Amino acid sequence: MFREIADEQRRGIVAVTGEPGAGKSRLVAELAIRLRANVRFGRCDRNRATPYEPFLQSFEELSSVLLDPAATDADRYGLFETADQQLCDRKPLLLVIDDLQWADEATLLLLRHIARHGERSTLLIAATLRDEPGLGQRVRSFLVDMSREQVLEQLHVPRLDQAATLSLVRSPMTGTMDPTIQDAIVERAGGNPFFLHELADHATEKRRT
Repeated sequence: MFREIADEQRRGIVAVTGEPGAGKSRLVAELAIRLRANVRFGRCDRNRATPYEPFLQSFEELSSVLLDPAATDADRYGLFETADQQLCDRKPLLLVIDDLQWADEATLLLLRHIARHGERSTLLIAATLRDEPGLGQRVRSFLVDMSREQVLEQLHVPRLDQAATLSLVRSPMTGTMDPTIQDAIVERAGGNPFFLHELADHATEKRRT
């Protein structure tokens, strides 16, 4: 789907979902390398209330546009048009936004605006978000609306199955670790790549001491 959007020279959002530690960010990074894309990175932070946070992290120059203290809600469309034009001028191919589940309303509104103007330039937005019951209604509504307008596709990163987990834990990552310990790591990790690596690193370090 990433390649299709790039080849068709259109805009689109790909929402990469999965539990914490499933490998969402790593998957997006690998795809960026394969696309040989011009990449910008931003992140939503649940502990910060700055509007448009991931965009400001990716394009500092947008702060003078989006954070104009004299702007009102009535000016929003004009601000978004100006910001969008600046994005077009820079022609980024891939904008990565991590932790979309914590996006503020302003960020989601700007994402909507950008995604709907597909005729202007090629721009792919890859947003990672946690697939969890506590996902806010605001973000859920955004995903539903963008899917309905056919500008968003979702890609789920599942847990590793047992075969893949065993293959990974029995790789050179764990060296000559006792098979009993390997099996225990597999069971405790539950198919989560992050937990798997953490447990394997801990067991390897413990073996060395």
